[in-house]
Amino acid sequence: MTDPVAITFAPLDLEALATAEGRVAILVEAEGRMNPAARKVDQLARKAVSRLVASSGWAKAKVGEATLLSFPAGLAAEGLVVVKAPRKPTAAEARSIGAALAKMRGPGALAVATGGSRRPRSSPWR
Repeated sequence: MTDPVAITFAPLDLEALATAEGRVAILVEAEGRMNPAARKVDQLARKAVSRLVASSGWAKAKVGEATLLSFPAGLAAEGLVVVKAPRKPTAAEARSIGAALAKMRGPGALAVATGGSRRPRSSPWR
């Protein structure tokens, strides 16, 4: 049996996202709307998230699918995980978002900036 992941919840510090180690994950709506944390990460990453959301691949992605941007400029993190997620996910959608984040976690820490998401505690991420 595997050991559960230790989860730590902390108040959102937008300035700390620039220096976060490991990977940083953000949630972006299907239409491309971003919460304040996602907007800050997009700004730090020199609009890489905006370019991703404008691509045809984003339109084809399903809710809960994650995309990894490796070594994003402007961030200390080794990767930026962008997950397609509605603002008010159902329980099933929240589980699929959590599963996508768990798959993208990598060997180091994963800082998830959920912003105003309704169900950030429904899935196993840290």
